[in-house]
Amino acid sequence: MSNSYTLWVVDNLDKQNLNFQTRLVHGYDGDSQTGATAVPIYQTTSFAHDTAQEISDIFNNRKAGYTYSRIANPTVVALENNVACLENGLGSVAVATGMAASAIAVQALVKSGDEVVTGNSLFGGTYYMMQELISEHGIKINFVESTDVDAYEAAITDKTKLLFCETIGNPKVDVPNIKAIGDVAKRHGIPFLVDSTTATPYLINLKELGVSVSILSATKWLGGQGTTVGGLITDLGNFKWSESKSEKVVKISKKMGGFAFIARCKKLRSNMGAALGPMDAFMLTSGIETLALRFERQCNNALKVAEFLEAHPDVVSVNYPALASHPQHDVAKAQFKGGFGGIMCFRLKDREACFNFIDRLKLVKNLANLGDNKTLAIHPDSTIYRDLTREEKDAAGAFENLIRISVGIEFAEDIITDIKQAIG
Repeated sequence: MSNSYTLWVVDNLDKQNLNFQTRLVHGYDGDSQTGATAVPIYQTTSFAHDTAQEISDIFNNRKAGYTYSRIANPTVVALENNVACLENGLGSVAVATGMAASAIAVQALVKSGDEVVTGNSLFGGTYYMMQELISEHGIKINFVESTDVDAYEAAITDKTKLLFCETIGNPKVDVPNIKAIGDVAKRHGIPFLVDSTTATPYLINLKELGVSVSILSATKWLGGQGTTVGGLITDLGNFKWSESKSEKVVKISKKMGGFAFIARCKKLRSNMGAALGPMDAFMLTSGIETLALRFERQCNNALKVAEFLEAHPDVVSVNYPALASHPQHDVAKAQFKGGFGGIMCFRLKDREACFNFIDRLKLVKNLANLGDNKTLAIHPDSTIYRDLTREEKDAAGAFENLIRISVGIEFAEDIITDIKQAIG
């Protein structure tokens, strides 16, 4: 493995022909020198070399190798190769957090005076990041209704550098038509970036739908255990960067060719100090192996919980893509394979009812995370989205009377029993 910009390592397996579930387990195919089947943890800041010429060649990309862990680390590269394999992408860049992944991917393509078109159903941290681009960097963010394909097209100008959305909105749990939005981006020659944290590569094949770049918060379902933060940016190989409207990427493409976007993101990762630590990379790589088993159980549990909530007289509404009542149920059926995700939201009478519900929970944990093995609940309006205006909160789906649930792998009836007693 190296820090060079190469396609994910195939090792001694033809991973392209393996089923997705098998690729999860064999993302790292072992250390040929020692026979170790788990990813070795290279817990070191730097890497020594025999000659001055050798380390100079590595720094100048004339030779593959490692110099400093902020730039590249073998354990981190193993995670990158693993995720690129799962996404069938050109390559991945692992960073310190999911938020770092979103920030770096967007900032790789924009400069002051540019514009971005994004769906308005965004995770709170991403919303704040977009606001920061507006207030501090002179970049115009055009927010549109996430599921309105025509709105994306109408918002594009000659200054637009990218389109952005989430596969399953958080916390609104709406489902944009990714293929249709991707077609809009393609017609205008603009890259389409999608945060697929809530779906993961298990549920959706973004490459087949024409997405340019996949963004994942590995903190959530990918890692799964609620122990480790991290993020991934994957170039899916669907965009010709030499024809990008982003000048810096075009300039890099003259040297790096199709790997220009990956090279740009790696440079920003290093400049910002947003490197992922080797121990964190090891933890996330270990978690990936069980993604299919965990997510299948979470999707099945989520449907049972959603059906219970939909039938409860004190529940005003439930939003879960598997339900026929969901506004984008048909889109979700077409896009997702193997389930409808582990996130849902429901609305009670008012904010007080939401607080009372959370305070009565015993099994379900009240905390600000998603994708844990445990079932989690939170009131987004008063926590994650606290700094937005009422109008901005409602546009993002953080209604005053809304609860967000991330369904875990516990026995479904135990989850339902706890929710039932908490509603009262």
